[in-house]
Amino acid sequence: MNKTGKKQSSKNIILVVIIIFVIGGTVWYVFSSAPPPPAENISAEGTTVNKYSSSIKRLDNILKSLNPEFFSRDIFNQLKSFINLPLEIGRPGKENPFAAPPAPEDLLLNSSSL
Repeated sequence: MNKTGKKQSSKNIILVVIIIFVIGGTVWYVFSSAPPPPAENISAEGTTVNKYSSSIKRLDNILKSLNPEFFSRDIFNQLKSFINLPLEIGRPGKENPFAAPPAPEDLLLNSSSL
């Protein structure tokens, strides 16, 4: 083989190695940047546990610990509400809160005489 054939074959080998590295790097980037699939926690009973399960269990325990007799006691029934129902509707604001305030009449008169 002559020198040009060796140079050509070495260029081909380098080109193939570069292509393999580019394809390998692309595959590695795609698979390493993909977020892992969400793992569901499964409890001993086989039910799915989500992020609210501890709060739900805590609220359930509080509900179970409440004594329903509390709401039928005289002291609870003597409580008074100081809220007048129905609530009075307050003074409404502007229809468009971003509208400019009305201009004073004297400014309008001065601008028309110019």
